[in-house]
Amino acid sequence: MTTVPVKLDDVELRKIDHLVKIGRFKNRSQAIRSFIKDKLLDETLFPEPADPEIEKRYHDVIAKLRKLTHLPVQIESTKTALELVKEERERM
Repeated sequence: MTTVPVKLDDVELRKIDHLVKIGRFKNRSQAIRSFIKDKLLDETLFPEPADPEIEKRYHDVIAKLRKLTHLPVQIESTKTALELVKEERERM
């Protein structure tokens, strides 16, 4: 494992310390590793390729997807559209 220095503000650090205190994580490092792993899973569109040519193709596809402005989206939820929008606003 590699050590990476990370700067956190006091509020973030208090939240992490609270999770450690209540036993959700053994220590700060475990908590931060868990958060990073979860976020990386959310962000990964494709598995990490071992072949540089395949990696280039993935990046090309992602670049093309980012340029598209009108992608059809279908959301299936038990919540109404208003509830979903309200939740997103509360996160911001």
